[in-house]
Amino acid sequence: MNFRRAERFVDNTPASIISDMDDRQEVLYDLTAFYLVLVQNAVTATPSAEEGQTGGTLEPGMVGSLTSAHEGSVGVGIQSLQSGNASGTEKFLMQNQFGAMAWQIIQRYLHGPLYETVGLAWDAYLWP
Repeated sequence: MNFRRAERFVDNTPASIISDMDDRQEVLYDLTAFYLVLVQNAVTATPSAEEGQTGGTLEPGMVGSLTSAHEGSVGVGIQSLQSGNASGTEKFLMQNQFGAMAWQIIQRYLHGPLYETVGLAWDAYLWP
């Protein structure tokens, strides 16, 4: 169900703006983890024993810029990435580390098309 939610967010067809298949797969997996952690607040992952990996708990992490740190009675200050001029989509995804990772990949594909800036059309523009 959470993978289907991720597919609603990022098109998983050849018409997707994320044309690189590896990037699209990574974004969809990150978004699936984002929704799992968002809905359940923590998810225990248990990989198969034959892979030789250990399991762990996926929990919401601190997402933002480190503003202060204390060593005595350990403390950390974080400035949330949800503030400022962030778009609604960016604020939504910055709720946990998986959404933040997906946003970093998606960013590359959100810019407009590239235009050629050399050639006959541009030769007429001379700078003083």
